[in-house]
Amino acid sequence: MLTVAAFIKRFPGILCALTLFVMMPGANAFGHAIGESYIWLNPQADFMDGRVEFRLEDLREHMGMEIPEDYAAAKIRIMELAPELKEYVKEHFQIVFDGQEIAYEFVEVDLLEANKFGHFVQLFFKTSTLVVPDVVTVKSDMLFEFSKFQRCLLCTEYNHKTGKSYTEAFFHHIFNPWSTEQDVDFQTLSQVQQRWRTFVWQGVLHIWIGIDHILFLVALLLAAVLVKRDESEANTDSQLDTESSTSKDQWVPVAGFTGAFWNVFKIVTIFTVAHSITLCLASLGIITLPSQLVESIIALSIVLVAFNNIVPTFRDRTWVILFLFGLFHGLGFASVMQHLPYRVGNLNKVLIGFNVGVELGQMAIVAAVFPIMYFLRKTSFYKPVFLVGGSIVLIAIASYWFVERAFGL
Repeated sequence: MLTVAAFIKRFPGILCALTLFVMMPGANAFGHAIGESYIWLNPQADFMDGRVEFRLEDLREHMGMEIPEDYAAAKIRIMELAPELKEYVKEHFQIVFDGQEIAYEFVEVDLLEANKFGHFVQLFFKTSTLVVPDVVTVKSDMLFEFSKFQRCLLCTEYNHKTGKSYTEAFFHHIFNPWSTEQDVDFQTLSQVQQRWRTFVWQGVLHIWIGIDHILFLVALLLAAVLVKRDESEANTDSQLDTESSTSKDQWVPVAGFTGAFWNVFKIVTIFTVAHSITLCLASLGIITLPSQLVESIIALSIVLVAFNNIVPTFRDRTWVILFLFGLFHGLGFASVMQHLPYRVGNLNKVLIGFNVGVELGQMAIVAAVFPIMYFLRKTSFYKPVFLVGGSIVLIAIASYWFVERAFGL
């Protein structure tokens, strides 16, 4: 059997390349980044007004704009960038009625000071005098060319035609790279958060961009198609590698699909129950922990599970460790939910949709990875390359994240 040292000696280029890749400057250690812009559109008696809002962080990251962190200095810089921003919005945001684009002009540019969520650039606009239609088509693909994880919320504060006023946090449509054109009926506006299914995709998206959660699952799945020798003695498989069967604590391939399936089922179930508990409790404000602590432990969980793949340590306590780490991953999901657009009320519906989405995203990852590992489990290279080599790479990545997060680097 290829030892850890022999693997490193034989495949140093692969390990170095992967490790250096994740350690490149600018890597996001927290792995949960979603951009969000806003369009406010308000029907008046004979015109429409509104504003477009961008987070400064999105402008820095995606459009390469150099904007100072200091609010006063940033505001001066935004005024300098105003012509460029106006031109960009004109190209990527349109209001259409009956096939004709409704013209609008910018009347003011400002910078909203919002330290908790990051400052927002505000571009106020107003259409020319017109008979305001009840239904318009809104097109927006702002910043989508830079990131598939960007979204845009369409909000309305008031409708003077109907005499209706809405809360400051009222939003009714969500644009994303797969939905850039939507019809808006101002007579029958309903807040999008009432439709909990809208947030299923947000849950799927967040586990797919949460690279640390994905790597944790992969670390668990690497050993899901194997069992420890002391657990497999009663089910000796004639096809098992003789050398790998000699040591009590060595991993050996699981005999059949049923065993592997139940291993995966137990892993996914325990992880799901654990992170669902803390996701709900944290989202409802019942428990809170510092983000730095939570994210550091999530990174540490990958290190320990991957190390257990190389040197079986947890043995019968594996499910306990998995449950405990699952609780912290749930707190990580909850911190992401703080950035979701559920600003007021009906958190229960949003929470259900988001959690369902997380589980669907998790199942998709398992469905993609598990069959490959199952069919390769008895090959001569599975343990040295996939189990040991893959775990070493995971340890290197997660160790870097742990140091970066724990020490705030």
